[in-house]
Amino acid sequence: MKRSAFIALTVGLLLFVALLAWRGVGLIAQTFLTAGWGIVVVALFHILPLFLDSAAAAVLLPRDRSTRRPSASSFWRVTGARWACESVNSLMPAGQMGGPVVMARLLATRSTTAAQRHAPDRSPIPDPIPSRTIDDTAPLPGASHRYDAVDAGAIVTVATTQQMFSQGVFAMLGILALTLHVGTHALIWPLVIAIALFTAAGMLFYKAQRRGLFSWFAGWLARTRIGRNRPTLVAAAAKLDQRIGSVYTNTRTVRASFLLHLVGWIVGTGEVWLAMHFIGHPVTWTEAFILESLGQAIRGAAFAIPGALGVQEGGLLVLAPLLGISPEAAIALSLCKRARELLLGLPGLLYWHWRERTLRRRFLLTAH
Repeated sequence: MKRSAFIALTVGLLLFVALLAWRGVGLIAQTFLTAGWGIVVVALFHILPLFLDSAAAAVLLPRDRSTRRPSASSFWRVTGARWACESVNSLMPAGQMGGPVVMARLLATRSTTAAQRHAPDRSPIPDPIPSRTIDDTAPLPGASHRYDAVDAGAIVTVATTQQMFSQGVFAMLGILALTLHVGTHALIWPLVIAIALFTAAGMLFYKAQRRGLFSWFAGWLARTRIGRNRPTLVAAAAKLDQRIGSVYTNTRTVRASFLLHLVGWIVGTGEVWLAMHFIGHPVTWTEAFILESLGQAIRGAAFAIPGALGVQEGGLLVLAPLLGISPEAAIALSLCKRARELLLGLPGLLYWHWRERTLRRRFLLTAH
């Protein structure tokens, strides 16, 4: 673990423990344990937003020439990659930055048609290491049965950007709902400013992509000791920038990705509604919407802290009094979310480990 990640994790853990001690561990535990098997229901419900987020990435995939849409097998592979991505973001010390890398890595595998699956496969199996899986033979649009690490990186980059934009819209809708629900409050303008800054950061990220972000970064890296002995780095980055531009040219699929992500955020409100119901503090749909939209915005701002540990709890503690929710119920809600992350995230990490072992085994067999 890098020193910066260790420091962020330590700060988050200390904040988490301090909040529990401040509000009373016993009372919080009693409220949380009231949920019982309801936590399993909350975890199962999260599969629906997971499918929507997977579909938001799948619509960006190369089209099957016969159906003009991504194949069903591609969707399930994206779902597995997205599952691993969320698991890494929630449970690993890399924070929110490790998940997209894992997702791109898992997507950078060969896709075959049904006929190809029943025929002897003599095509080379790609190296699981992204820098060695670059395919120069086909552009992204129309490459219906094969996409490499560059394609996967482009898809994940664009999907992540649309997820950022949709979260900004989701958070603004949450502020609107909060204003209509409680009227003018001193907390609203700081939230508006924070979300405006987040949206501006997303726009800068998008503009940088369109102006060759990865080529610039690779050029800088090539001048350092890290990239000095990787002559293909700059060429690979240029190809990635080109593929990202190709994805953005299909505005219909990019809009579809944005809308699917937005629907995924909104559907996630049901998770809060269910959790509050099971811990014995039911809320209205509007209150659940406010908690989820603004709570996720606060969590997203703490992307450098693994799992936003402590920050998620603190954010819900700030929002809870505005909606007449006790601090104990707010932290119990956060613990329900943590429990859901464990119930889905631990199997997701096992899936990631299994896929990595499979890819490495195939690479070693091909090398020999």
